[in-house]
Amino acid sequence: MSSEQIATIAGFGNPRADLAAQILPYYRDFHLSHGGPDGIHVHDSTCISYLIAPQHYGVRHHPVRVDTGWSVGRGKTWPTTRHALAEGPWAGRRAVTILTEVNSDAVVALELERLAR
Repeated sequence: MSSEQIATIAGFGNPRADLAAQILPYYRDFHLSHGGPDGIHVHDSTCISYLIAPQHYGVRHHPVRVDTGWSVGRGKTWPTTRHALAEGPWAGRRAVTILTEVNSDAVVALELERLAR
């Protein structure tokens, strides 16, 4: 979401948008101060946007494990693409939906439209 798009949120005039208009500039400024883009990556609302408009995303379905150890990979999600999962660490795990592609223009437009309500 670009800085220009973030700026439009302040004009929506509802409590959700007012809160977002207060928060998002800090998030944007953090990224700018660390060499990031002039805008933000929209992470937290992605799962809701996917549920509302799955056509804006590319997906894959794989079983996933989360590293709960104490190594550098702690918290990392590890999918497997193997079809035969009768044994090993992924045994008995169901496939989950993994978002792999996004039409970012469409998702930002959706989120702005919802915030404007």
